[in-house]
Amino acid sequence: KVIIFPQSASTLNKIGKLLLFPILRKAQVVMFREKLSYKNLEHFMPAGNFFQTIDLAFFINKQKAKSILSINCDKPNIAITLRFHTVGDITHLPDSEIAYCLDELGKVVDKLGVTHNVIVVVQTEKDYETSQAFAIKHGVKLIKSHNVLELIEVYRNVDLLLGMRLHSIILALSVGTPCLGLFYKQWGLKNPGMMSCFNMPYKFWEDRPTAEDIEQNVQTLIQNKQIHTNTILEIVKKEEEEKKQREALLRKKEEETLKNAPKEVVKASSDNESYFNTVGKK
Repeated sequence: KVIIFPQSASTLNKIGKLLLFPILRKAQVVMFREKLSYKNLEHFMPAGNFFQTIDLAFFINKQKAKSILSINCDKPNIAITLRFHTVGDITHLPDSEIAYCLDELGKVVDKLGVTHNVIVVVQTEKDYETSQAFAIKHGVKLIKSHNVLELIEVYRNVDLLLGMRLHSIILALSVGTPCLGLFYKQWGLKNPGMMSCFNMPYKFWEDRPTAEDIEQNVQTLIQNKQIHTNTILEIVKKEEEEKKQREALLRKKEEETLKNAPKEVVKASSDNESYFNTVGKK
């Protein structure tokens, strides 16, 4: 039986520990998709069954990815994703924060647009209005899609992603595209944690990065793109191999457990496995 919890960006307090720890310590394994959350929880409530991996989206079968992007090969392509909501997308960030981000990013896009094709990507409906206005103002292309396979192909065909949305970064990294993360600290450990896993740079808007700061990171990433791409894909490949090893180990443990279990438990387990295999094939 596998349970996938949504990863909250909230701070875990003593009450949270009392509620979660009894559940987590009973599991065979508890997986964390990035290193900062893993280290934080491992220190806060060590259960002995925690380990770090990467997000499940990295393991999507990309063979069926389809292109919706008409590539202009005369210049390198840079994608950008915007996000201007508080943690959990509950409400908008203050107008002053949105204005600062849009102003600095606008300067970056205007300058990069001379030597690069800039594409604003929208994969969350809440980002569409602001992203559309930004794209129109700066005269750049906008692509909107909620299809993961389409988005993967978009990110595969750009040289760099400036990402404020974590899952845009995850999809881009999954195909070896370097990323620069632009986050708010209130969004939690998952953002810097994911970037740290792949040695990718990131900035917090609270630290007031300027257009010049961002552009410098962009130029460095593009100049070393192939090195970054090779490193990213090596990490993903290693995680895929370790995932297969863990699955084999867990299945072996389950088989050993079932050997000593009552017949009713064995039948229930067999029925569950048959059900999930059927669902997976669909």
